[in-house]
Parts: sequence; C-alpha cells; structure tokens
Amino acid sequence: MIPKLNQSTVYLCLAVAAIGLVTFAYLGFYNRYWADDWCYNDDFKHQGIIKSIGTYFDGENPHRGYPPNRYSFTIVSGLLYLPGIFGTQILAALTIVLWLIALIWIGYNLNRFKSFASGPLIFLAATLLLFYTLYLSPHRFQILYWRSGVLPYSWTIISGLYILGLVTSQLTRDRPSKGLFYTTGFISFLGGGFSEIGSAFLFSAFTILLLAAWWGKQKSKEWAVKTYSTILTSWIFLFLALIALAVSPSNARYVDLNRNPNDPFLVPFLSLRYAFDFILYSLLGLPLPHAIIFAAFVGIGILSHHTNETPYEIRKSVLAALLIVLVTYLLIVAIEAPTTYLYSAPPDPRGQSLARFVVLAGIAIVAWIIGLIVAPKLSKRLVLLPTILLLVFGLYTARATLNVYQELPGFVERAKLWDIREAQIKDAIAQGITQIEITPIDTKDINTKDIIRSEAFGKWVTDACGVQYYDAQAMRVAP
Repeated sequence: MIPKLNQSTVYLCLAVAAIGLVTFAYLGFYNRYWADDWCYNDDFKHQGIIKSIGTYFDGENPHRGYPPNRYSFTIVSGLLYLPGIFGTQILAALTIVLWLIALIWIGYNLNRFKSFASGPLIFLAATLLLFYTLYLSPHRFQILYWRSGVLPYSWTIISGLYILGLVTSQLTRDRPSKGLFYTTGFISFLGGGFSEIGSAFLFSAFTILLLAAWWGKQKSKEWAVKTYSTILTSWIFLFLALIALAVSPSNARYVDLNRNPNDPFLVPFLSLRYAFDFILYSLLGLPLPHAIIFAAFVGIGILSHHTNETPYEIRKSVLAALLIVLVTYLLIVAIEAPTTYLYSAPPDPRGQSLARFVVLAGIAIVAWIIGLIVAPKLSKRLVLLPTILLLVFGLYTARATLNVYQELPGFVERAKLWDIREAQIKDAIAQGITQIEITPIDTKDINTKDIIRSEAFGKWVTDACGVQYYDAQAMRVAP
C-alpha cells in the first residue's frame, strides 16, 4: 500500500503545481503593452523588424528608449509583435511551456544516462521548481508578463536550460552529434544576446561547467568525454555574444547617463557581498516557502532512492552538496557583477529574478541529495515521511495558487481600461485629432510604467514612444 500511496501523492502534487502554472498563464491573457514595449513597437511599426534589428549599429540616435545592442531581445520582441497584441497575451503561457519543457528535457537526458528517478518524479521536480521560481520572483509581473522584462531575464534562463539540454543530449548517444554542435552554437549566441546581466550569468555558468568537464575529461569520466566539445562550443559562442553586446555602436547611449563605473578592483568584493546579502535576505525574508521547497525535494529524493541503480556514498554525496552550494553562490556573484560595476549597486528586482532561480535550483539539488542519503536509514516508522512532506508541499502550493488567482481582477481591469483607451486613441487619429487626452491606468500594483510616465501627467508629451507609435502629435493624461 505504501508505494501506491506515494505514487498517488506524487500525482496529486504534480496536478496542484500544474494548476498553479496554468493560473500564471491564464493571467497573461489579460496583459498588454507597457513602458519600453512602446519603443520597440514604434520602431517595428515604422521601420520594420529587420531595420529595427539594425539599430544595433546605430550610434547616431542613442535616445531610442530601449537598448538596441541586445540583438536577441530585439529579434524576439519583433516576432512577438507580428501577431499584434496576441503576441503579448500568449507570452506568459509560451514562457512557462518553454521553461517547463527545458527542465523536463534535462531531467530526461540525465535519467537516461544514469537512472536516478521515475518519470513522474522528474515532472514533479520540474513543475515545482518553475512554479516557485515564478511565485517567489522579486518582480513576478515584469519577468512573466511585461515583454520588455520577460525576454532579457526569463528567456535568458530558458536559453541556458536549452543549451544544457543540448549538452546533456550528448550523454544519451554513443557518439557526439555534430548537428548538436551547430544548434548549441546558435542557441548560445542567441541566448547571450538578451541582456548584459543574462550574458554574464550564462557565460559564468558555462565557464564553471567547462572547467568541470575539462577536469573530468582528464580523469576519463564518461560524462565529460561525451559533453566536453559541446560545452566548449557553447562557451565560445557565449563569449562571442558577450563581446557583441559590449562593442555595439549603439552603446553610445550610455554617454548621456553620466555614469561613474565602479573601480574594477572593488567589483569582485562588492559582488561577493551583494550575493551573500541576496541569499541571506531571501532565506530570512521568505523562510517558509524556502523550507517547503527544501522539504519537498527531500521527499522527492527519498522516493527516487529506490529508482537509482547506483548506491550513494555519504562522503561523496556530502561533497557534491557542498559543491552545489559553492557553484550557486558563484553564479549569483556573476549576476550581481554587471550592475555592481556600471551602477555601484546590485541588480533591480527583475534582474534578481535570475538569482532567485539559481538559489531555488541549488536548494532543490542539495535537498534531493539529502533525500538520497537519508532514504536507506529511515526506519519503518518513518516510511510515510516523503508522503507527508509532499502533502505539506501540495497544501502550501494550493494556497499559493489561490493567492495568484486573487490577482485576476487587477489584470482584468487594466486590460479593460487599456482596450478602451486604445480604441479612443485610434478613433481620434482617424478623425484627424493628433493632440489627444488619454485616461491613466493605475499600474501601481505592478510597478511598471504606462504609456506616459506618471511624472508627466497633466503635461503635453511629444517624445514618448507611445505617442510616436500611434502617430499622434502629443498626448497628455487629463488633469
């Protein structure tokens, strides 16, 4: 009866987490354009997508309202612009589906190489990690619903996961696939072009992986021999992406920002401190959800013990867990470094979403290892421990999903006002009225700028991207 109970619990928790992800996606269908989205749309509408991508080389017009050097950001924004507002409405669902597929693909590849878990456990682990990455994000709206926030941050993570999926695919083959090399190079160069923080994060992650693979290859480790060339390919193209972001002529826009970059000598030390602070404040500020995630993955580790074909040595397992902790910390340091240098400060909340994913992934892996270690030592009286841990997770996740669903009225109201306003603007333009008073939309709850920034309310604005997008002469929020 116990195995059947455990299996039923896994499926129940999987269903609860999946419903949570569907809820996130559903809210996205009420999303619209905000802030920087208008600037991209203005160029796409009046120049076309190809010429807009070419603004990467434009050093003459630094006031575009968006960073043209982020070539992947521009490309994908353009593709999402093609179907109109529908491209933004499906963005959250598309992001969730791509992210989840990547996590499951990596787990599937690793499991084929060395069996360590059943299929349902891999699905549960992937769904759980994704749900809580989104739920605990420092700025969920911007990294899931705002196009100009989703692409440079969430899609950076997604790109990294697909690169890792390509790398781990080599583990399932008798010989390395040359086709995977080409695909890896393409995805790496694309993934590294979404943002500077994301590029630094991916490059650092695959530098660590490359060093580990090089060491493993010297020791004739099977995993390293099979993946080294693919990892090296990814590393090279991520390095090229980092250079491409840095040398873009459009970076002339930074001249007007009056920045005083930090002393490069101080950047590593400050980044180490900011990374430690982020981890500490995350654990102290959100102790319960982190504890729930840890407990759930311990339960998954216990349940996966019987699937694993290789006995676990405690010493090696502990060392592996400590290594994961170290790598997690170093990756967060890499995430903190770009803004530490450029602005003498850690990233803003949407940038810290990368660090949140890394923290949760690190907790998940360490907890899974602990579950594998303690599984053989559980007495018969504790045989229901994994079931209890997962049931607690399921209850907490159901509560979290309910909290997310309660945000729906705000999404619906903003979408309703946005649609009314767009109809009014288009009607005014059709009548030859080019100075248009518009209704403000309260975006305080989502902390994301609207078509006209709040500090300009009551004034006629001529240079806002939204004004130019609609071919208006000026707009103002009615005083």
